[in-house]
Amino acid sequence: MTPPKFATGKGLLALTTRFSLVGVVNTLIDFVVFSLVVLLGVPFFFANLISTSCGMAFSFFGNRRFTFQAQGASLRRQVALFLVVTLVSQWAIQPLVIWLFSHITFHQTIFGHSPALILGKVVAIICSFVWNFVLYRRFVFRDEAATEDAEDAEDVTSTGVTP
Repeated sequence: MTPPKFATGKGLLALTTRFSLVGVVNTLIDFVVFSLVVLLGVPFFFANLISTSCGMAFSFFGNRRFTFQAQGASLRRQVALFLVVTLVSQWAIQPLVIWLFSHITFHQTIFGHSPALILGKVVAIICSFVWNFVLYRRFVFRDEAATEDAEDAEDVTSTGVTP
């Protein structure tokens, strides 16, 4: 049986579909853990720290292997770049968005918590999706062979000499 085209293709639609699938699972992990930890009384910043950490390991390996199919590249380099991009997204952008929503929206509470926290988390996830896809594709899980070929082509174009 041939796998679906989105599972093997390198086009933007295939990458976006695979990234979205990994993201759905990652987001479910993140959202469920965040909600449970907040309900247990943990402040939202620490709840977000815990929940994003749980989804982060899944996200790295799912995106490396399934989305961008970049197992041949340097694992050390990928992990370092992934952590920088993801930590900015999860631990800077998301808390800022959640905090903004909790301070600019209505202040009614459900189970002692403002629904703005959950709405803020949803908007923060959308912001993270865009940030992560662009930077993972461009820097973290880029196709090293294609990047080297493009650089070689630039060298030939600019100098007229084949490297």
